[in-house]
Amino acid sequence: MPRTQAESKKDLLLGYLYILLLSDKDIYSGAVMITDIRGIPIDFKYVDPIKLTRLEKVLYGDAIDAYLKEELILHNLLKSLEKKPHVLICQDPSLVKPSRSLLKSPVLHLEPHSGAPLESAGMFEKLSEGECYLLQVEEVGPPLKAYFGVVPEESEVKSLSFMLTEASRNMDLLEPFQRIAKALDVIIEEGHGKP
Repeated sequence: MPRTQAESKKDLLLGYLYILLLSDKDIYSGAVMITDIRGIPIDFKYVDPIKLTRLEKVLYGDAIDAYLKEELILHNLLKSLEKKPHVLICQDPSLVKPSRSLLKSPVLHLEPHSGAPLESAGMFEKLSEGECYLLQVEEVGPPLKAYFGVVPEESEVKSLSFMLTEASRNMDLLEPFQRIAKALDVIIEEGHGKP
């Protein structure tokens, strides 16, 4: 039996990927949170904080950042998800491409854009960079800039614009990143997975 549009909206799952680097303490950690269309958490996974030793920093050199972010944190987080999101939003644009290779879901990075609003909510506009679009997800206010990591098909952009517009009626699309950052701070402060 086909799902109704109301059921589809209600079942929409948004994923938020956040990686934290405390450079003054040489600590890396990360988390992924899956929310429903209202921003209510459905799943939350994190990687125990990773404390680098001096020797590791020397041995890995400039590759340490990519190794920790992509190989240790990203792969472990995405593999551990019990519920796969309909779209994954990365706080770090450098994680969009590696995440795309691990998930069947669309992956993008969203950030506020200072330009004029598009005509109406749900509208989108391709930017000259090719991998970026402006998405007008709210009736009022500026659009969001979306980085896809690849030149997306217009059908993917249209579908994502619809999903994100629906979600933005119930929540601030970028606010979950603040919750994840605070949760990681708590995890590190309380010594969960002490490095």
